[in-house]
Amino acid sequence: MADAQNRKRSREYRERIALALRAEGIETAQPVPLANRMSDAFRPPHGHVVGVEGVSILTSTSYEIRPGELLDRAERAAQDDQNPLGVAVQFRAARPAEDQFAIMSLRTLATLLRDRLEARS
Repeated sequence: MADAQNRKRSREYRERIALALRAEGIETAQPVPLANRMSDAFRPPHGHVVGVEGVSILTSTSYEIRPGELLDRAERAAQDDQNPLGVAVQFRAARPAEDQFAIMSLRTLATLLRDRLEARS
């Protein structure tokens, strides 16, 4: 029973994050469906929200926050997806989707800021 609840929670969270990104103007963001077959569970890690060019987004609904582990998983997903940037979004209870935690390396933050500054020039 707990597994079914966790799968439902994970699926709904992916959908919620993708909707929040679309509301912020990233209209291509889409949640990745959960693995339905046992063989799907052995595919390499990949982003949980796709469609954001150059970024792999991993989501976590765990109440226990392990930022280093999450960041490592997000960066591995980015490599597997052949994206230069990996970001993890961590569940934050009783907060709207746009107020969830985004965990990224300083290198990723610098890249995002540099790209934004270059776009303004």
